[in-house]
Amino acid sequence: MSPPSKLVDIHAPRRLRVLLADQGDSGRAIVRMLQEMEGFEAETHWVQTAGEARRLLRQTGYNACLFDFTLGGACGLGLLHEAISIGVSAPILILTDVTSPEVADRALREGAADYLDKSDLSAAALERAFRSALNRAVALRRWRRDEDSFLASARLFRSLFESAPDPVLLLNFEGEIVNSNPEAEHCFGYGHAMLAGHPVDLLIRHPTGHVLPVLLGAALETSRHGRRPLRGLNGRRRNGEEFLAEISLGPMDSPSSRLLIAVVRDISPQIQLERRLRRQFRELQEKNAKIEQASQAKSAFLANMSHELRTPLNCVIGFAQMLYDGKAGEMAGRQREFVGDILASSRHLMKLINDILDMTRVEHGKLTFHPQEARLEDVVDEAVELQQSVAAAKSIVLRAEVDASIGPVFLDPWRLAQVCNNYVSNALKFTPEGGSVTVRVRAEGGDFFRLEVVDTGIGIAPEDLPRLFVSFEQLQPGSAKKFQGTGLGLALTKGLVEAQGGRVEVRSEPGRGSVFAAILPRRCAPPLPKNSGGESGMQQGPAQGPESDTRQGLIESGGGAQPYQLVHVGARRERNGPSQWNSGQERQ
Repeated sequence: MSPPSKLVDIHAPRRLRVLLADQGDSGRAIVRMLQEMEGFEAETHWVQTAGEARRLLRQTGYNACLFDFTLGGACGLGLLHEAISIGVSAPILILTDVTSPEVADRALREGAADYLDKSDLSAAALERAFRSALNRAVALRRWRRDEDSFLASARLFRSLFESAPDPVLLLNFEGEIVNSNPEAEHCFGYGHAMLAGHPVDLLIRHPTGHVLPVLLGAALETSRHGRRPLRGLNGRRRNGEEFLAEISLGPMDSPSSRLLIAVVRDISPQIQLERRLRRQFRELQEKNAKIEQASQAKSAFLANMSHELRTPLNCVIGFAQMLYDGKAGEMAGRQREFVGDILASSRHLMKLINDILDMTRVEHGKLTFHPQEARLEDVVDEAVELQQSVAAAKSIVLRAEVDASIGPVFLDPWRLAQVCNNYVSNALKFTPEGGSVTVRVRAEGGDFFRLEVVDTGIGIAPEDLPRLFVSFEQLQPGSAKKFQGTGLGLALTKGLVEAQGGRVEVRSEPGRGSVFAAILPRRCAPPLPKNSGGESGMQQGPAQGPESDTRQGLIESGGGAQPYQLVHVGARRERNGPSQWNSGQERQ
């Protein structure tokens, strides 16, 4: 099958491929006329039999064909029919020796582009015939192309129209319903025949009573500014039920007239949902306000109670320490043992009070920091030595490994020691006798470092991991719990780390130990929260003078006859013996 001929621009000279089927001298003369045409350069394939013509028709594409009506005893119309049947789109001209209106009419009706009399044939006549035939062929192809495109668009529109999930109405500009899709018929309860020709007021209502001007105005706005759904209308079903409607409108051109396409949507459920969400949002705002008030009241209560409790508790600890040290006279062995229990319990209570106060400040962004340059080796070593006696009592190997290449860091060393101390204390608590606890510090990228505490303890079940770092949350709550504690240590640690721009991590496996980590920036620069007095919650550089809430830390001495000693932990620490810290100032 020959490929379809391309459209020819007949207004400019064009090289033509012409198939000529004619016999004898007349064919030779026609070839010469084709070469003499003006405006065309003809490449002519001349054959004298119908068989040769059929073969070339199937092998080669042509711009035009000239067939003798009585070619070799065979009717040229037979070649015409065959060419049409195999899809030749080039115009076909019929040649004849006999002038007959009947023959000409038959040839044209059966698909010929023109009918030429050999007796009156010339190069000029051929040129005119070619131009006319090519013009009609070009116009016909364009018309067919436009028709195919229109039919394809019509089929696509019909498919979209019929399958649209929303009701769709086609209206004329007098407000009459021209067509409706199945969803519209289902929504409104009317059949197609019942809607056609009726005014749109049957289905759509407006408070003013005149819906057509509103629809036309909305369609005009859509054409100018883009799609803007129209609200404030009511849809009315056949049973009288009304619903809130949203309508999208736009003009549409049809072959016979201009129409208005209206897509209707029932938004009653959406409006109800929006109202419900607004109501719930207001309720949540009210609840949040009450919760915030309660939280502030709780914080104020805890802060006040902490101050009130710490004042007498400091006296208890101080006098108990004096009695324990024999500064008020020697005591019998049992008496000194009881005073030691009082001192230990007082320390535990002081730590609990301080943790609660710190946790409250963390929650409200009012925890005070004093960043300064510090060596990680010193901070970790001092924090670890605080726990040496606890580790020795359980025969646990406690060691620290610090990567010296990290160098000095800029942060609050006391808070870092607090983080390390909480992690180590937690690890010692859950590590059985004879185990090990290792504190590792290594670089984490170029701007962070990682502090890890690795233990060989009892481990944590996967389902319990989400409960870590939660205030007052313990994995063995109630009277059956084996390990003592308040559940504040890890939560406070998380708050301290995140307040300095870091994060916490944990990995654990039951029976094989745990790894608790804190990833902190080498230069601590967390946001500066405002406290109630308008002062920043972070101060740059070491603290100058005592703060309003003085924290008194308690450490355990590693040997001798004094297992406990009361000291102050501050920003400037001086080593005094294997496990004693002295400070020139008090720190919160």
